[in-house]
Amino acid sequence: MSKNSPATDFNRGQSTAAVKTEKSKPGKPSGDAAPNVVQVRNVAQLYDEVNKTTNIGVTIELQAGYYELSPAWPNGGRLDLQPDMNLVGVIGDQGAVTIDTQKLPAQSFVVGSFRGGSIRVGLGSNAIEWLTIIGNPAAGAAIATDLSDGSPTTIRVANVTWSEPGTARTSRAVDIKNLGASMAGRSVDAVIEWCDFSQGQMGMRFANFDGANGGEIHAVTKNNRCHDNKAGCFLGNNLTDSAIVDVSSDTDTFIGNETGCAITGGTVITQTATLVSNGNTAAFVARNTTVENNGVSFGAIDSGGIVAVGGDAPGNPNTTSSNFVSVRLEDCSVKDNKVAKDANKVHDFIAFAARNTKYTASTEMAGTHNTVAIELYNNKATPIVEQTISLPPEPPKPTNKITITTVKRRGDVQPDSTPA
Repeated sequence: MSKNSPATDFNRGQSTAAVKTEKSKPGKPSGDAAPNVVQVRNVAQLYDEVNKTTNIGVTIELQAGYYELSPAWPNGGRLDLQPDMNLVGVIGDQGAVTIDTQKLPAQSFVVGSFRGGSIRVGLGSNAIEWLTIIGNPAAGAAIATDLSDGSPTTIRVANVTWSEPGTARTSRAVDIKNLGASMAGRSVDAVIEWCDFSQGQMGMRFANFDGANGGEIHAVTKNNRCHDNKAGCFLGNNLTDSAIVDVSSDTDTFIGNETGCAITGGTVITQTATLVSNGNTAAFVARNTTVENNGVSFGAIDSGGIVAVGGDAPGNPNTTSSNFVSVRLEDCSVKDNKVAKDANKVHDFIAFAARNTKYTASTEMAGTHNTVAIELYNNKATPIVEQTISLPPEPPKPTNKITITTVKRRGDVQPDSTPA
């Protein structure tokens, strides 16, 4: 999908899910039996099979039991999957197989300049299904697309339960990302469904980072429950140009988080050399999805139901321009979301076209020509959008804009275009 495509153009992600979603319902197998299946019964066998370089295309079936990861094994104890490798627990019983990552030290997750995942994927096509994963606050995520040879990759996560122990909330359940120049232009297709993610920094993150210019992430999420996280879901682009993230959500639930869903077109939080975030796209389409009772205070920057920002550059003026965010909600329920520090104030939907929360002068705008396009169709509970075109305010002849189209009954279109 290019940044000029309509917000509802999710053909790539939907075509991927059309075949797979039907086979992911509880109690049903995830697909046809793989030609190469290896069964493991303990953690030693698990490490042995995962680390065999000859196990390309192998599905590893974990028998019921408890698998505690240890730094004594290769790769610091992480599970780095071979190309086209799958991990599957006991089909129909999400709690039969537990992978415990708590014993892995912070050093196990140091991969270059970033925190890696406990289970790393990204080479060819990988699937992780029917597991319970106990998280690790030091990990970047339980499951992450850290591995790359520059080629397109697909990842499927289904029927997985994850939570982060303690109260740190610094890790994520699933991190679908392109990171750095080595992943510039890489395409990632993801399907995440029938999962439960809680007590972390984020339930699901979809993002292009740090020079992954032209990176594309296309995801379908369905029947997931994200709760008690700092953010249930995040999608966006940080320090990239011309990158795309699109997520299609169907019957997901985001409840009891500090922020239900956060969407940013282009972000520059920490300035690195001359990097900027220009010409990016972030699109979120939700159908029958619930975003309720968020706003719990865990220390995140934003709080409430849905937060959409075209160009976000705290303390880095004029670094985010020509970014496009689209949010379409259809038959959704978005209500009873609060401001974490003010339980009496409703914060169901917050939108900024351009935002620099650390400006010291009126000229220090985040950037120009950023757009947030919002479509609200026939929702069970239609949110009131609190909109700010630019922070600080843009001077005369503004270029940043927010557009809102509301359809309370089918065919009853109520556009509200707000250029200034």
